[in-house]
Amino acid sequence: MKFGLLSGILWGLDTCILGIAFLYHPFNSALDAALVCAAVHDIISVLVLITLVVARGKFSQFLQALRTKGALIICCGALMSGPVGMNAYMSSINNIGPAPTAIISAFYPAVGTFLAVFFLKESMNTQRLVALFVALAGVIMVGLQTAQGSAEGNTIIGVAAAFICVLAWGSGAVFASWGLQSTQDLDCDVALLIHELTSSLTYALIVLPLVGAWGFVAQMSVAPASIFVIGAGVAGALSYLFYYKAIDVTGAARAMACNISYCAWALIFSSLYAATMPNLMSIICCIAIFVGTILSATPDWSVFLPQTDKHM
Repeated sequence: MKFGLLSGILWGLDTCILGIAFLYHPFNSALDAALVCAAVHDIISVLVLITLVVARGKFSQFLQALRTKGALIICCGALMSGPVGMNAYMSSINNIGPAPTAIISAFYPAVGTFLAVFFLKESMNTQRLVALFVALAGVIMVGLQTAQGSAEGNTIIGVAAAFICVLAWGSGAVFASWGLQSTQDLDCDVALLIHELTSSLTYALIVLPLVGAWGFVAQMSVAPASIFVIGAGVAGALSYLFYYKAIDVTGAARAMACNISYCAWALIFSSLYAATMPNLMSIICCIAIFVGTILSATPDWSVFLPQTDKHM
């Protein structure tokens, strides 16, 4: 469970930092800002992961893994959670802000859990499903608040983009779990590098040239606010590492249930940065998300009960 929760904390930080970046020039005025940020975010993550894999002496494992079935499956998942999911996520942040985006997009475990149970035959009993939907109820309530409130961008586009992200991330996690299961001894660090490299190359060689966004990449590279995108990329890489470890250890359904806590962390980090207090409904929903997250990821709830001393 700890790996999933750590991935949630770091992804919440990642979300908050990206939200700050969109407040500054040139990210607050360019139509290509969300797309380019998604691309650069993944490229920064790849650089961090390559450094980590080389430092741990796993580069030869990476080269060998490229020829496996698991690598091909992970590449498919990378296209969903990378270019599709991340671009939708960035577009949503740009339109409705980091905390609302995190809260709405946190609905992806419902889709992912259904796919994991149906296709991968992962177990998820009734009480844990109820706990997951308690967390998702909090997601929906704050999402509705967002849709009714004011926003600097287009609220409809922002909410729609967040739900596209839900579908992409839900299926992407299942592909990741399937890929790790398909190849024996496929290391999590290596699998994640394959994932991020696929996503980054797709951005660099296909997506950015198609929309003519390389000019904006050059512009943002000299902008002071680009330091926020770099920081988000590092936080994102570490979040991915813990997420893949959680998928490998606990399976896709439980890993997603833990990772969903990022929406609450994003709200906390955003509030700390803005020096404001969330409203009462947001606080209640965050508590519901945290409690539902932990319970849905815990197979045996008896661990939360007071333990009696057998010697008394």
